[in-house]
Amino acid sequence: MTPRPSCSVASRPAFQGCLWGYVAEQAIIIGAGFGGLFIALGLSGDDCGFGPRGYYYNSGPTHSGDEAFAIDFTRCRQWVPYDNIGGGTPVLAARDGIVSFVQAGIPSGDSSAANEVNISHADPENSADTTRFTSRYLHMEGPFKIPVSAMMPVFTGNRLGLMDDTGNSVLDHLHFCLHDRQISFPGVDIGGGVRPTPLSGVTLEDGDDGTCVRSTNIETVGNPVKEISSYAVQNWLITPSALAVNEHVAQIREQRFLLLLSGVAIVDVKGNSGATWLHETVSLRPSLSDPLNYAVNRWNIPTP
Repeated sequence: MTPRPSCSVASRPAFQGCLWGYVAEQAIIIGAGFGGLFIALGLSGDDCGFGPRGYYYNSGPTHSGDEAFAIDFTRCRQWVPYDNIGGGTPVLAARDGIVSFVQAGIPSGDSSAANEVNISHADPENSADTTRFTSRYLHMEGPFKIPVSAMMPVFTGNRLGLMDDTGNSVLDHLHFCLHDRQISFPGVDIGGGVRPTPLSGVTLEDGDDGTCVRSTNIETVGNPVKEISSYAVQNWLITPSALAVNEHVAQIREQRFLLLLSGVAIVDVKGNSGATWLHETVSLRPSLSDPLNYAVNRWNIPTP
């Protein structure tokens, strides 16, 4: 089976899904009476805190069918039970890709529809299939607070928006899912859902719906820069600069020189995985020391 892209989608350190796991824990807290406060406090000790959470795999009306393997990302304040601090968390692109759909005009808190971003991702093992996978990010803040648009290249860690509760939602969270076009699903052109795992290197399967995962995604701004360090050939030309009318140079130290560099750089534009062309900014840094050292040693030109 062709591997799925690995993912990490949040900029704060942790997330947790599983509404029904929370319901079971809450039943224990209520049944314990006054002692339930101490149970809730103990449960809030991990990175995700403790409070109402969202759905997980096959666990609710919005996590079924082609969305069966969606995960709701939430986070509560550590050591403060029930304090959801997910709202306003930057939502970051899980992987390089091309934005395929954006809905951004829904006001925050509006339940009519969700602000959403979809990103197309290439098959890591088939460079010809540039749109096999699609990642979806729902319930983001609005209106018009999503900084990306359709057909725009995005890179791992680029901000897509902020976590909110637009659409079919009752608490601030991110609905995240991954689709595979090779999995046919009636009426869904992006294909059926697949488990978005590993997430930050952690494998999440059906029985792991209460797992608290520390995100490794780091927010990046703009395009990454690809440094070019390999050159097929480099050429240089050093020549005295022209003098102005009636300008005279008494000694070589007063003479100004021009350095012209040319050459052929070797640039890999197929991407790190070989599956997609790069959309990165390329930085060319040809050697300046070689021509300058030659001129200084050969012609006794003063060191700059």
